[in-house]
Amino acid sequence: MLPWRKRKGKKLKTVWEIHKGPMVSYLVGTAHFFPYSFRHSFLQLITEASAVLFEGPLDEESLQQIRAAGMVAESTDSVFDKLDRRTIVRINEKLFPGCRRKTLEDAIRLGVPGAGDPLQEMVAGMKPWLTFFTLWSAYLEKCGWRYSVDLEAYGIAGELNREVVALESITEQVAVLEGISLERIVDFLGRVDRWDRYRKGYVRHYLAADLDKIRSTATGFPSRHRSVIDHRDETFVHRMRPYLDAGSAVVCVGAPHVPGVCDLLQTDGYRIDGPPIPLR
Repeated sequence: MLPWRKRKGKKLKTVWEIHKGPMVSYLVGTAHFFPYSFRHSFLQLITEASAVLFEGPLDEESLQQIRAAGMVAESTDSVFDKLDRRTIVRINEKLFPGCRRKTLEDAIRLGVPGAGDPLQEMVAGMKPWLTFFTLWSAYLEKCGWRYSVDLEAYGIAGELNREVVALESITEQVAVLEGISLERIVDFLGRVDRWDRYRKGYVRHYLAADLDKIRSTATGFPSRHRSVIDHRDETFVHRMRPYLDAGSAVVCVGAPHVPGVCDLLQTDGYRIDGPPIPLR
């Protein structure tokens, strides 16, 4: 490797040991998007695993089915109908810096819907939740976020021929996405000027495995809501329990689920060792 090219790998710290009698498994708090790889940490974890569990199916066909569920068959109101003109300009600047700016501003000023607007082209025909995740992931990719902690773990599990288990079905995951509040999506997109601060803070807190700060800085993020988190925590724990009792499992769920999952597991008599866990 050339001396000036830095590795994008980091040590994964969002890992907790789950003990039930002599059996030991691992709970990993993941990030769906991230700027660093944790490949070395996952190789260590998964090499000894009997099964690797994820929130839902992560194969390409399943991901395409979820995306297809986010498309609408006919024209409906767009998220952009609920955003003011300045916000639309600012989101465009984030995703397409310097791209056709004058044309875009003229189109907005003249009230020509979608004219010269690359955002409209990017999310045409999408439901609000898919619009949000498409814009947010495009923004993160623009900022150098090339990795997914979940997908990296999934890929390594496949390389090592480990059993892969989905804790939710595609139908259940789509139902969760459909339940994300339009108002929260519009509110978060409207705070586009705070995206950089949120992104940088999240990286800092995730690398430090500081769940309390991850939770406090996630206020207003559309999918960080009790309706998305709490009920699913119970489902995850119910379905992961047989694998934890058998031992040597690696369970990967989004970091915001870790406090609730650990609280439920401790109530069931499991012992948990690892970074501090805030109260549920």
